[in-house]
Amino acid sequence: MNVTVLKLVNVLSYIFLLVASFVLAGDIGGGTEDDVLFMPAGYAFSIWGLIYLLLFVFLVKQFFAEKQEEALIRKIGYWFPLSMILSGTSVIVGMTNAILFIAGSLVTLIITYSIITNREQDTTLFRIPFSFYLAWTSIATIVDTFVVLVGNDVTSLFGIHQFVWAIIMLLIGALLAVWFHIRNNDSIYPLVFVWGYVAIAVEQTQTALVFLSASLACLIALLVIVRVFKRSNK
Repeated sequence: MNVTVLKLVNVLSYIFLLVASFVLAGDIGGGTEDDVLFMPAGYAFSIWGLIYLLLFVFLVKQFFAEKQEEALIRKIGYWFPLSMILSGTSVIVGMTNAILFIAGSLVTLIITYSIITNREQDTTLFRIPFSFYLAWTSIATIVDTFVVLVGNDVTSLFGIHQFVWAIIMLLIGALLAVWFHIRNNDSIYPLVFVWGYVAIAVEQTQTALVFLSASLACLIALLVIVRVFKRSNK
């Protein structure tokens, strides 16, 4: 695999992601966002700006990569650009199709992250952009699933109402974030979940149980992170 070509593909895919997000993006929710109980406050999506910046830094850094770093870029291959293409496409296709593309982006990011963390060398600097990107894509996948269901007038799934599903997914997401932190020694991933969950609590203040569940999930995640961090520094 020609690493120079791969770097250029990374850049082109990044440009597509930006153009799709800022120029071509449509209203995926179709005006149903107010009815989605897993929807965070609008400010939460500003984290995309940080993610785009971190990805830009990574893309610049790849052109000055050392030998071991180039080997890692080659190992990642086309999984990373594919994730950006899928993510960008998710904001320009129809509401129902969007979930397929964002889920595809999530899968490719999981593969990319696994490749980075399974290297023997210290890949912390390489990992940071992908920790943010993967974490927020995880949340976005859940949010988009709720948006698609509500947009198609599905308020109950397997006999369980959206209200209950929102609480279940909040707790599952918190457990996933904690597990991810312990498994990968990655504090960024759960902190992004905390960011998203605080925004959900802010947005859902009128729905008491969802608000309390989001707040409790944030608290649990933070307490576990602090506890694990203290243990690792003893």
